[in-house]
Amino acid sequence: MANSHSRPWTVVGDRAVVARAELGLGSGMTYRRHLSAWNEVGVWDQLHAVLLRELRSKKKLDWSRAVIDS
Repeated sequence: MANSHSRPWTVVGDRAVVARAELGLGSGMTYRRHLSAWNEVGVWDQLHAVLLRELRSKKKLDWSRAVIDS
């Protein structure tokens, strides 16, 4: 669990909103909206494909340590 120095916006109540504003951070709802929108347009699938392509091209994938889960 992170301490208050690494994540000052975890403070409970109105102080959390003030801390986020002082740090120039948005609200949790803003982040959720963006993540949801990115998911809907396939950003995560595209990112996954790009990362796999880059790792394969550099021979950095080690499938001996892969786990398949349902």
